[in-house]
Amino acid sequence: MFLNQRKNIEQEIKELEKALNMINYKCWYYDEALKDGTEKRVKNLTPNQMPNEIKTYYDEAHK
Repeated sequence: MFLNQRKNIEQEIKELEKALNMINYKCWYYDEALKDGTEKRVKNLTPNQMPNEIKTYYDEAHK
């Protein structure tokens, strides 16, 4: 019983971490767009052009 419960909780944590990574990425994205006054620059960035921390959020959210 507890092993199954643990497995379910671990899966839920993974899903929440993925969602949090996406939220962190989106916060950065829209902060950058607001600074620029447009989404044009940030919209065209590839993951390799993003700051390392943001690239990690992006990569983890898209697994």
